[in-house]
Amino acid sequence: MDKFFTFSFPEDLNRFNGLTNDKSVGVVAIIGKTAFGGSKSSVFTNVLDHHTGFDEGNKVGQVRGCYDATRKLVVLECFTGYDIDQLSRLLLQGEDEGNSSNFDSVLFTKAKIMLYAFHVAHIILLSTPGLAFDTSYIRLFRALDHARNKLHLEDELKKFDLPKSWCLAGRPVCPRLLFLFNPVNKHLLSDATSIRKKQDQLEDVIYRVLRKTRIITNNPKSALFALPANQQFVHIMSANEGLRSKENIFKLFDLCLAGEALEGLKADDSHLFKEMLMQHVDLVHGPGFDDSIGRNPVSNPCNVAKLDTWLAVASQLYTLIVKSAPAKGDKSRLHSVFTDLKSTIEIEQRFSDSRCLKVLQF
Repeated sequence: MDKFFTFSFPEDLNRFNGLTNDKSVGVVAIIGKTAFGGSKSSVFTNVLDHHTGFDEGNKVGQVRGCYDATRKLVVLECFTGYDIDQLSRLLLQGEDEGNSSNFDSVLFTKAKIMLYAFHVAHIILLSTPGLAFDTSYIRLFRALDHARNKLHLEDELKKFDLPKSWCLAGRPVCPRLLFLFNPVNKHLLSDATSIRKKQDQLEDVIYRVLRKTRIITNNPKSALFALPANQQFVHIMSANEGLRSKENIFKLFDLCLAGEALEGLKADDSHLFKEMLMQHVDLVHGPGFDDSIGRNPVSNPCNVAKLDTWLAVASQLYTLIVKSAPAKGDKSRLHSVFTDLKSTIEIEQRFSDSRCLKVLQF
């Protein structure tokens, strides 16, 4: 087997049948928003020392991943309508078709993609353009937690060679959520000291908001996700770190014209995304996460599976969670869960529909 390869769901759902691999893997998923022309997965180039290749041909609802055998790590990038490139494509399609039907399921698809990530990954990165925490995620987190508690995936997971605790919980671990902020103007924070100060401020704000709204609790096993108790969970991309491929080309061109050395492309060694991420990844293959707070801490061990087993589980859950859609007349448990989820997150659409029904009763 190759030491590095990429895959995509739903295109490769049946690609790995019969695959054998004896290495257990940790899984990192990145979700959230991107600026125009950007790629969430570009931040992993320095982590994996390899280009992920997720820059083109992406679609809403798609999950693309890569496997790095050296680090025993799987990286997933989830594409939704909140990626600006995808949103602009939907906008153009809507104009061509003369209607807005392409936008009806954007938020619902995003919710299902995020729900999927919370069931297959050990660590989740939430990408945000700018330097402010988007509080609209609070309502979405609540809806996802409610849906997660009603899914009951034990019967589906029993088919695979997984630990009992994984099957009962429906996920390998209560994942850690890390926040990745990508400032539009990176030169506003010009040095490592100002970046660290802003990171500390964001960590305080995020923790207080999530704690006050009870998104995170003392017992991580009962929550949608957990925050590290004694480790950094916010990272701000610096001016030279995590550059998109187009920006790297332009910067390289400018350096060549100026006759400067290529060291200008390197980031400050004291402030690296790779260092922040790998300290969490190392715990996946080690003692696990210790995210409980309070007087009676509860252990939160990380269940890991071999690559072939994880790919089989990920394929099955993608089919169940992402590809499934509420259909009229369907009375199954999954139909009920996703119908409730769709109703919860599309409040504005429900309000608009009810107003239209009052005006157009006949």
